[in-house]
Amino acid sequence: MSVVSDANTHYALRVNNGLVNRYFNEATVNAAALGDSKKVVFYSVDTIELFFNQEAKYVANADSANKFKVTVERISSKHLAEMVLT
Repeated sequence: MSVVSDANTHYALRVNNGLVNRYFNEATVNAAALGDSKKVVFYSVDTIELFFNQEAKYVANADSANKFKVTVERISSKHLAEMVLT
């Protein structure tokens, strides 16, 4: 999972693996990211929930500073091992 933040969006992500909920915001996503990849790696995930709000100054498609994006990528166990080891 990776997140591109912007100044107009405040968010929280809840990731559940069936046993425990883990919560992320901009600071904790950056802290949990794996090296320079800027990706947070999970071995097992049941659900990912996104909660966010945007400030009143947000104007869709007109403000180039509005670049908020969450990317979730499913990878193989081999790829996961390669990410962790390199």
